[in-house]
Amino acid sequence: MRLWWWGYAACVIVAGCRCDDEPGALPDSATVTRPAPPAVRAVLPPALAASLPRTDGGLPILYSNPGEGRATFALVFDESLDDPIARWGECVDRVVACFRVNPSAPVAPCVAQLERCTDASGGRGCCPARCLDEFASATSRGVAALDALDETVLEGTCVEGFRAQVDAELDAGVDGGFP
Repeated sequence: MRLWWWGYAACVIVAGCRCDDEPGALPDSATVTRPAPPAVRAVLPPALAASLPRTDGGLPILYSNPGEGRATFALVFDESLDDPIARWGECVDRVVACFRVNPSAPVAPCVAQLERCTDASGGRGCCPARCLDEFASATSRGVAALDALDETVLEGTCVEGFRAQVDAELDAGVDGGFP
């Protein structure tokens, strides 16, 4: 399922980054750098797109690995996908960018500076206010930054429609459209 892939990727990326945040000991936000805004639109270069294998639905397959039995894991690219899970991924991407641009600094001040989406459903290159507010609330209560990220942004429930989409896909046995 794409949800589990996103979650796994986010956890691997975040866990692999340095984070020295200690509850109650956050530096001034001026000591960290806010990541640059993401590119306007993620698109595959035409030559690369033409060379990739495709799903039955025509989506380019970036990576594929046969699993057990008939199952296959595939990472596909769908530039038109815009749903709560994709918008959650946009927020996770912004948090990961904080780790990238501040590899030796605490992450909480950077997360506090991230772009807020215009509404609760999320958007491109931003985080819903609820995600950022819940993170700030958790760290102000003394929760370590990585634990606060896990409880808020990585949980995804701060993105409007996320839980409903996940539940619907789980109930329907949807595999995220992978071959």
